[in-house]
Amino acid sequence: MQGIVWKIHSQGDKLLIAMCDEAVLDKHLKLENLDVWVNPRFFNGSLFNAEEFEKLLPKVFSINAFGERAVNFLIDKGLVDPSQIMLIDNVPHAIIVLF
Repeated sequence: MQGIVWKIHSQGDKLLIAMCDEAVLDKHLKLENLDVWVNPRFFNGSLFNAEEFEKLLPKVFSINAFGERAVNFLIDKGLVDPSQIMLIDNVPHAIIVLF
């Protein structure tokens, strides 16, 4: 999907997916006393691939997403409710834990 990068982190046989809009990669986002760095070492592995995401989803235990495109993809897939999205510096952010 254009405009989104992602990185797959493994912990044993379980996966954590970090994904973000390219536009917010390496940005520092602030909200009151909170300062979040969208670290390229954590989020930037390759351009996002929706088909590969679908194949990996059964092994995923958590998803960390920043940006409108990345978060809207997760909303469209029914993985997060829009009411649960946090805005940090007006950038949508979602953390999803799957069981």
